[in-house]
Amino acid sequence: MKFNSQFFGGGGSSSGGSFRGSAKPPNTHRPNSKYTQYKNGKKHQERWYDKNGNPKRDRDYTNHGNPKQHPKVPHDHDWNNGKRGDWY
Repeated sequence: MKFNSQFFGGGGSSSGGSFRGSAKPPNTHRPNSKYTQYKNGKKHQERWYDKNGNPKRDRDYTNHGNPKQHPKVPHDHDWNNGKRGDWY
């Protein structure tokens, strides 16, 4: 099932809302929002955005095909100065 970045709930000036799609989460998005990527009908990745619309955290629901590097699923990555950090 594919989605085209449709708006699902949230909204208003105080809430950025929740979005979902089949495309990789964008590097900038609506401030204070969350984007969820689905692949083959399953949650693949979530990305939360800060008040400026920049990524602040990703949650990955796969091991990226590398279970030795990513033994924990799901796992998170924080963003700092435009760079995605190590998983935890």
